[in-house]
Order: sequence, then structure tokens, then C-alpha cells
Amino acid sequence: MSLLNFKGLRMCKITSFFPHYDMELFTNDKVYDVVFLIGGNLGDRLENLQRAESLLAEKMKLIKSSKLYETEAWGGNSEGNFLNKALLMQTNQNPEKVLDWSLQIEEKLERLRGRRWGNRTMDIDIIYFGDLIVNSDRLVIPHPELQNRKFVLEPLMDLMPGWKDPKSGLTIQDMYRVCKDTCEVWKLPDPTGKE
Repeated sequence: MSLLNFKGLRMCKITSFFPHYDMELFTNDKVYDVVFLIGGNLGDRLENLQRAESLLAEKMKLIKSSKLYETEAWGGNSEGNFLNKALLMQTNQNPEKVLDWSLQIEEKLERLRGRRWGNRTMDIDIIYFGDLIVNSDRLVIPHPELQNRKFVLEPLMDLMPGWKDPKSGLTIQDMYRVCKDTCEVWKLPDPTGKE
């Protein structure tokens, strides 16, 4: 099932029984809805977000984006608030290819990898890839921490509050309701002034 229930969309489900899934299962005649969370706390945070969104949109079709959020640092290894937003995009590429694109964009935006949950100019997380469940050496989808992070769930509430997580069966709304994360998340006005 597509996140937006697009007519005729064909999906296949890869479960954790296939930790090294066969890339041949992913052919270019399938279209996948991909949900990203993008954000950072270094440099010009808004410009970095806009550039990341634009660079992702060069590779995939942008369907919808969430509001902009400012969030307290999560995980205890970074200083300064983050700007975050969620994106819903479509692609006919496989998850590993999309991960490669994401890492290239992070690098282009001068992401330095140091401490886990540390400061960064840009972090691009793949939250969902249609209803696929992926466990590989490089990638876990759905994102394993999404249900524990308000800064992920609040933007997802903008995009798809009724979407059912393919692993837990809970909706985004359900996960948000029971999330115990105490970090503050603030919805910001549209920087373009369109609201």
C-alpha cells in the first residue's frame, strides 16, 4: 500500500527474514514513496535544509514537505537546537541507491562524522521506504528510533498522521501519543511567508 494510496502502485515487502535482500527484487518499473527526515544544527541551518531538499528533489519527485521545526538536541552529544523537516518523495530506485544519494548530499553539505548524535550541518534519515521492512548491514527501515523521537513524529504528523508503521502496526498518531521523549519541538512559521 502506498503512503498516499496512489492508484496502481506496486510494492513488494522485504522482511527481517531477509537481512541481505536481493537487489534484483527492485526493478525500475516500481515506484516507492520514501519519507525522509532532514535536519542540522551547524552553519546556516535554514539554507542547509533548503539545499538538501533541492538536491534530493533533483534525484526524486517531491510530493509533500512538512512544516519547519526547531528542536532541542537529542541524544546528549550535540549542542544547539536543530532545524528539521520531513519530506515525502517518490523514486523507482532501491533503498541502497537512495541511501548513497543521501550520503553524497550530506557530504556536499560538509557533514563531518564524529560522535554519534553529534553536531552536524546536515543529517538525512530514511524513515520509510513504502511499506518495506529492510535490515541490511547499511540500512534499517523503518528507522529504528522513530517511535522514540518527537522531532521525527511531529513533522510526520503533518504528512501522514494515519499511516500505519509496517513493523509495529501503529499509526504515526498512535506513536506520537505514547512517545515519552521530553525534548522540546517548536513548529516555526513558513520562512517564505506563504502561510
